[in-house]
Amino acid sequence: MAGARKDSKLQARTARVALKVRHRPYWLNIAEGVALGYRRGRNGGAWYCRVYEGEGRYKQTDLGSADDHMDANGKTVLTFYQAQDKARAWTKEHLRSLGIGASATLTVRQAADHYLAWYKDHRKAYNETEATIRAHILPHFGDKPVQGLATRAIRDWLNRLATKAPRLRTRMGVRQKYGEKPVTNDEKRARKATANRILTVLKAILNRAFEDELVPDDSA
Repeated sequence: MAGARKDSKLQARTARVALKVRHRPYWLNIAEGVALGYRRGRNGGAWYCRVYEGEGRYKQTDLGSADDHMDANGKTVLTFYQAQDKARAWTKEHLRSLGIGASATLTVRQAADHYLAWYKDHRKAYNETEATIRAHILPHFGDKPVQGLATRAIRDWLNRLATKAPRLRTRMGVRQKYGEKPVTNDEKRARKATANRILTVLKAILNRAFEDELVPDDSA
């Protein structure tokens, strides 16, 4: 995951005591899909971690007290940076327990859910990207481990995308409709360009999984 984050409102105890007392935590994103929370109480603050599990689900946990009025001990009383370290450690263990941790068994479907969670906060055209993933990537690669994807399998999939008939807009609940297979050079170039755009989405999913340490390395 990314290195330690800085935040002028949370990193120093003198800044935290000036925050408004409230039940809802102040959240800071410290990694993709992971947020550190600080809740300011009347007698001091506490640290929390919130992680995105995929498919719209979040999990939140209590990390410990903040060192607002006590010296940190690294276990039950934490500084801002200690809280980040504990949040990252807890996140890795939690995701592993769900089968989506740094593991060779992480599937493309799980990686896609993680990517979409990141995409929603950082990019536009979320609905179009999600539709592309659901229509073209998951049916073929969804249950396959990220670590097991072979270059040849991806190339064969890409070639099929470039030569198959294009999907037409179809009402929900109605069998998917398709246009004509590309015949002319212009049609073939257009289908190839579309296939390459879908490949770019697949690469982005895999790269996000590697960057966020959901898989051990990038040897796939």
